[in-house]
Amino acid sequence: MIRFEYPLVLLAILLLIGLLYYFTRTRNIISFCLRCFIFILLVFILAGLEMKANTQNLCRIYLVDKSDSVFIDSDRLEQAIIENIKYLNKNNLVGIVDFAEFSNIIVLPLRTTEVRSYLQKLHLGNSSHYFETTNIEEALLLAKGLFPSGYYKQIFLFSDGNETQGDAKKVISVLKQEGITLYTIPIGPNEVQDIKIDNVEAPKFVREGEPIELKCRVSSTINTQASIEILGNGKLIKKLEGISLLKNQDSSIVITLPAQSEPVQVYEVTVSTEGLDEIMKGNNYGKAVVQKLGKPKIACVSEAENLSQRTIYSIIKSNNDFEIQIVRFPTWIWEDEHGIVSKIGVIPFDGLYDIIILEDVSLVKNSNYENIQSLMELFVSNGGGLLVVGGQDSFGSGDYQNSSLEDILPVWASPSEDLCVVIILDASGSMDEPFKVGDLGTKFAFASLALENSLSLLGKTDRLEVIVFNQGYETLLPLKPIGEGIAQLKNKLRNVKPTGPTAIAPPIQKAITTLTNTTSAKKHIILLSDGHSTTDEPLEGFKEIAEKLQQNNITISAIATGEHINEKTLRAITKDESIGKIYRLSGKSSKEAKELTTRNLRDDLSVNKEFYRESDSLPVHAHIKDDILKGIADIPAISGYNRTTLKHNARLVTSVSKDNEVLIADWHYGLGKVMVLTTSLDSQWLGQWQNWSDLGKFITQALRYLSPVSSGETPTNIYTEELPDKTVRLTVEIPADGLYLIASIGPLAESSGTKPITPTMIKIPQIAVGRYETTIEIEDSSLVTIFSQSDNKRELVGRIPIVSQYSKEWRKFTPDMLFLRNLSEATGGRIIQPETLRKESIRNITADRSTTYQNINNTIILFVLTLFLLDLVVGFYYKKK
Repeated sequence: MIRFEYPLVLLAILLLIGLLYYFTRTRNIISFCLRCFIFILLVFILAGLEMKANTQNLCRIYLVDKSDSVFIDSDRLEQAIIENIKYLNKNNLVGIVDFAEFSNIIVLPLRTTEVRSYLQKLHLGNSSHYFETTNIEEALLLAKGLFPSGYYKQIFLFSDGNETQGDAKKVISVLKQEGITLYTIPIGPNEVQDIKIDNVEAPKFVREGEPIELKCRVSSTINTQASIEILGNGKLIKKLEGISLLKNQDSSIVITLPAQSEPVQVYEVTVSTEGLDEIMKGNNYGKAVVQKLGKPKIACVSEAENLSQRTIYSIIKSNNDFEIQIVRFPTWIWEDEHGIVSKIGVIPFDGLYDIIILEDVSLVKNSNYENIQSLMELFVSNGGGLLVVGGQDSFGSGDYQNSSLEDILPVWASPSEDLCVVIILDASGSMDEPFKVGDLGTKFAFASLALENSLSLLGKTDRLEVIVFNQGYETLLPLKPIGEGIAQLKNKLRNVKPTGPTAIAPPIQKAITTLTNTTSAKKHIILLSDGHSTTDEPLEGFKEIAEKLQQNNITISAIATGEHINEKTLRAITKDESIGKIYRLSGKSSKEAKELTTRNLRDDLSVNKEFYRESDSLPVHAHIKDDILKGIADIPAISGYNRTTLKHNARLVTSVSKDNEVLIADWHYGLGKVMVLTTSLDSQWLGQWQNWSDLGKFITQALRYLSPVSSGETPTNIYTEELPDKTVRLTVEIPADGLYLIASIGPLAESSGTKPITPTMIKIPQIAVGRYETTIEIEDSSLVTIFSQSDNKRELVGRIPIVSQYSKEWRKFTPDMLFLRNLSEATGGRIIQPETLRKESIRNITADRSTTYQNINNTIILFVLTLFLLDLVVGFYYKKK
């Protein structure tokens, strides 16, 4: 039985024989056959021809895991291997490899008699390579290369199976192809008395005066009482006693520390317990590093007089955690606690401030509202924080609807009472006629323009359906929110060509059916037609339609297009204008007609919405208490708020319980955060908040939550991920492409009296749009500073401190039996318990021999030389003849 290691190489036989036949000088059949046979044998050598070995010899490689998670008793292990070798005959070969991060050959495959005497002088614990990582994949590949040809091949893997580097499963197919059987022997303690810190988390950056919150995850293999010590830059900061740890359960411990005074602080956390004899204490330790930033800078924008006396300004100023500046809107006057400083025009907020507060700012009162909207969008997109505070002149009352400011808020600016509109557009042949007076163009062109103008009057939560008709009708846009499908509607509208007779009643009946099945606060139809029906529709039918409209609380606007309109039909549909209006455009210029329709339709489409609600006591319900409301038990009632509608992806923090409407909500927009507080902090709306002791705490925590990560730097997101091989993946997300980014890796802080350390500089290549990534090596703890460089100019992008936690090798102590079983059974082997290595049952393993093959290249080469000489003799014979 034979096999080929590279069977595809055999295809070369056909090519070589063809070339030989074409180029050979002789047509002697014997010589040709000899040469073909020679080429075939040479291809067999290249294809790796192997023949099934008829042998009883065995080669066994022992792979010994020496990583820290195993805790090998070297003397006992050596004795176990010696005892195991005794069951092999003298013709068998034995090799020994130990491994952790790297593999180390202890004994090359030797006869068992030689290995026994060699092991008496050998101590397996003398291996000197790195122990904090396990790479089983590399060890298996090394063992594969040690096997000689013509032997049955076995690997005995002594390990706990907790690999932290590489992937041993990738090697299984290679082992099977080589006919190698893998046996796994689980080693390492099954019962361990141990406590450990799995993880320590802390904010990488904090503001000046901001307390530090450390989160520790501690686990234990037994029920015990432990103590935790926290050091900051080597000095004891806090000690916790009597912490209960439960067996095989993770305990999450949150520790609040005072604000740090030093620019960079390394927090070291140690867990310990008295009377516990731990095998490994290296995992009782964890650390985190925090960098202190400057105070957040806040711009408070408001229309109110005496801004320095207002509640939110007083709260921010009193706690000394922020720098605040007052800005009067819309006059853009810069004011401090002593009065007006100067008039500065439009403020370029981006780059000057970290947070902007809009307090009861109205857009409807100000001609300069477009400036503030564009400024807010740019500011938040680039990483700033925005807090919008309510009042009687903000949100819906302040005309935020359909503005770019509303786009960046986590709420729609008006309550959810929506408007449902069906627009019916006449596309019959008469609509292709031009207006005889003015510059309105054709009736249909103006009707299409009026339709597009009406779209601008609808809010983003309003719903719309569009129907075009002549003798029949077609729904161009089925009923859906205005924000969906408008682009497609405009494209479809351009393809409509007015033609054919006119039937007005069917599309109106369709609109009535659509609106009757909705629960909207207001239902309205806009009919764009000259009112001329060419299909003999009776006037009584239109009067019945008017009755249906009135019964279902549906209003209608009829925009009469053309000088000659059918007054009777339009008056019948509107019930003599008691349930709707008729707008006649005869003799108007295009500008006048547009202003007329826009002004009148605005009134017709207005919904009687209650933009704010007031009451003596409106209770508040908290939905989330993790950051903004952390440590605040109860929230008292308010007396008023702006009514808004929560957007789909926004986070509802608190609501007014009676109506379950938004009081506090937030979301991420671009690189920044936006929060709304829909009550006023300086009016009768405050209610019980006037005496709320935690009001200052709430405002302070909300502003900290909104603060960008770093101050005065290019807004960016920087992430790190610790990899198993002691490196860190550094990822930078920044809204710019084609940058030349450099990471400078240096110490967290220079020690006094020491020689300055030159930082390591590494380029960060771009891997995707707005994403840059590289892998860096760190020594224990480092400060990574990222620059953007161009034309010999260097700009700071951001900084991030990094610390290296203890080795992942120390996190597990019990063998991974499932992994070891799957690994061995995939090659036809099995798990062997360590105690059976000394028993007679180990003899049975020698019978578990897979089919083995041996290389016969030497035999083939000898045969090729013989054939070559024979070919020379045949050629010489025929030449003489």
